[in-house]
Amino acid sequence: MATALPISVPEEVDDEFERRLESAPRFLVRVERARKAFQEGKGIRLKEIKWDDDEKQD
Repeated sequence: MATALPISVPEEVDDEFERRLESAPRFLVRVERARKAFQEGKGIRLKEIKWDDDEKQD
């Protein structure tokens, strides 16, 4: 049986990813659309999502 090992990402790699994402035009457009939709009442809150783990508890 395979064992899962925790993966550690060096902080500088994570920081670089965040910097690139925060300046990616396509990402910024998607964030703005999502914010607008949520303000218009079209979004859902994370606590309203039924996750796979929730089904197991029913």
